[in-house]
Amino acid sequence: APQGLHLILLIFFNHLICLLSKQEGAGFIYNGFDKAQADLHLDGDAKILFPDGLLQLTNASMQQMGHAFYKQPFHFDSSE
Repeated sequence: APQGLHLILLIFFNHLICLLSKQEGAGFIYNGFDKAQADLHLDGDAKILFPDGLLQLTNASMQQMGHAFYKQPFHFDSSE
């Protein structure tokens, strides 16, 4: 019984630490890759689906994958 209690407490405190250390506001949203097609290098099965501008990197039915890279360096603003 004491080992079971230790395991439950370990899981509880691990979950609590994860909740307390979670940062709010960190995220990345990109509205459509269709406008950035000229700036992207697509490799393998990667393609941009129109009209929504979704970036497809895999095709499960063909068991293939692709990559997408920006041709120019992508800078993140770390001033916040």
